[in-house]
Amino acid sequence: MLTVIIRTVILYVLVIAAVRIMGKRTIGELQPAELVITLMISDLAAVPMQEVGIPLLTGVLPIAMLVVLEIFMSGLMLRSARFARVICGRPVAVIADGKIQQDALRRLRMTNADLFESLRKQSVFDIASVRWAVVEPDGSLSVLQKAECLPVSAGSAGVDTTGEQMSVLLVSDGVIEEHSMSLIGWDEQRIEDTLRREGVQPEEVFIMTGSSDGSFTIIKKE
Repeated sequence: MLTVIIRTVILYVLVIAAVRIMGKRTIGELQPAELVITLMISDLAAVPMQEVGIPLLTGVLPIAMLVVLEIFMSGLMLRSARFARVICGRPVAVIADGKIQQDALRRLRMTNADLFESLRKQSVFDIASVRWAVVEPDGSLSVLQKAECLPVSAGSAGVDTTGEQMSVLLVSDGVIEEHSMSLIGWDEQRIEDTLRREGVQPEEVFIMTGSSDGSFTIIKKE
């Protein structure tokens, strides 16, 4: 039992040291290569802790080698932008100059729901207010809103915000989003009537958003 405790303490300290050496990042900020090495280190540390018959060096040596490899790779990426792009990828614009890049979403295998969720996390609830949205190599979304849509201090500007509305996804890639339309008091019939008035078939719609005040935005498939 004492052997297991000692091995566990040694490996725990080693893993903490390895993570500190590789840099301070949260899981969501890890580049693909960093995430792979982090997972490998945790797996390598678990084996000697579970199997007392396996020499401790069997876990320690590969962990040390991975740390050295990560430091070496980081140095190469600092010196070569091309190598960094190969290992970590590059930013991809999913909204460019106010226009959704449907091909980019397909390449990233990113659904409309994923895009809207990421925008909401950036406190953006109306896709029409976005000029640029870029998916970073770590998977996060960076958003630049249109100048006229940037937030202002409502109190200092004397603006009444009681009528402010949230825009939700009503149709995604030709499919009506039943779970979200009730949030703004819409129903399937109203969506179909709106599309009919605009001369658009549901299967032609890439994205349709709407608000409780009756406003809506329709983006057709390309």
